[in-house]
Amino acid sequence: LALAGASGLAPVDDPAAIAGGNAAMECQWPTVVSFRADENKCSGVLVHPRVIVTAAHCLETSPAAAIRFGEESQPAAFIVDAERCGIDPEFARTHAPSTDVGYCVLEEAVEGIPPTPPLMGCETAWVEQGMPAVIVGFGITQSDPLFGTKRYAFTVLDSELREDGTVWVGDAEVDACEGDSGGPVFVQSAAGTWHLLGVLAYGPECGQGPMLYRSLQDRLGW
Repeated sequence: LALAGASGLAPVDDPAAIAGGNAAMECQWPTVVSFRADENKCSGVLVHPRVIVTAAHCLETSPAAAIRFGEESQPAAFIVDAERCGIDPEFARTHAPSTDVGYCVLEEAVEGIPPTPPLMGCETAWVEQGMPAVIVGFGITQSDPLFGTKRYAFTVLDSELREDGTVWVGDAEVDACEGDSGGPVFVQSAAGTWHLLGVLAYGPECGQGPMLYRSLQDRLGW
């Protein structure tokens, strides 16, 4: 996780990460995963025993292979291979943040880790600017250039959920960095349950401001 401020969107081939975040303790945010796809090092989140979601730009040049669970990418607590991966069909044409959604189906179900449910339907009415949120990822930080440690940070939503399904998250104090792409922003319901609001799509350089996450409520059928 990264400390950041807004100056424009990072290039498609420059995955984002979380700077200045807290290192996750054992079994903290257990549904958040790391993986490599070609040269891309990215994060993702388990939303079904056999499905992870991430950003499309993480998977554009190659599918993921080993999906790594635990607090470190190396060594991982355990690894599950991906059977197949896919990206939003519109992403290759537009590279727009509103199409930056991808997924992988795992070869076998993950047991012992309840998936994090995506926010959907009427639940999206909870989302408002200034709402508390948590961002999680395995990216680098401004002081640690190595990918592979799960970090998290508490922050707020910097916008409402927009018509194109995106939402700005973070501020000049807390944002993401290289390697956090595809990682989640979580929000908490009034009942205390955690939900996946979206996955990290784009943002400025580490420590340069809010990051753009893509929600999933209109992509679940696909």
